[in-house]
Amino acid sequence: MRKILWVVIIAILVSLIIAPIFYLEMMERNQEFAEPVNIYFSNTYQWLYDNETLREVWNKTKNLRQVSRFSRYGNYSVLITFHAYQDGAVGYSEWFVVASTLQTSNDGLIHELVIRFKVNDIRNVKNTTFVKSYEGSSNLNITSLEDGKKTIGEFIAQDPNQYWLGPSYSEEAKAQYPFLFLFVGPYDFGITIISNLNTGKIMIAATGIWSGTGDLVYPEFIKDLGTGFH
Repeated sequence: MRKILWVVIIAILVSLIIAPIFYLEMMERNQEFAEPVNIYFSNTYQWLYDNETLREVWNKTKNLRQVSRFSRYGNYSVLITFHAYQDGAVGYSEWFVVASTLQTSNDGLIHELVIRFKVNDIRNVKNTTFVKSYEGSSNLNITSLEDGKKTIGEFIAQDPNQYWLGPSYSEEAKAQYPFLFLFVGPYDFGITIISNLNTGKIMIAATGIWSGTGDLVYPEFIKDLGTGFH
């Protein structure tokens, strides 16, 4: 009888622990997803994809749990761009999807989300696989276009042997609030950089090389992502 009592007590305790976790998970899944205020689509490599492809990339992105969780911080915007680590040959390519809140959330911070999708077939860039996501937050630091371009220029200049570009390329960066977007085609060496004018910081950076091997530079360093499909 005593054993049965202990089994009942243990079962009750386990249920008290598991039930709230299960409830919170169900709430998370059922919570309404908030669409971004703006979705910006880059105009790089237009010969490879059209607006329908860009929309499909976003439709795949917004189904991720990371995006559902991120959307709860408040109003946010999204930028989607295609990046070829190797150009001039069939090499490894990715979609970058970056998101930033447009104002500080309840914790007083600007929140950011970066997502990478692998392109499985360069002839069909709709065929993608989730690679990795990066989440972060920073203090609000409204940055002017001039200072944002300066930040990108300093980022490029910190290692000219790796980035193969002079800091003057930062002048080509275009603002799509709150993002500052720089794309330099890899002829022979190129780069994609996206920074956040709400924080003054770089969100993602990657190099591309014509028939070579570009690197993911930030938010983590991964060398030689150009040759073949990884």
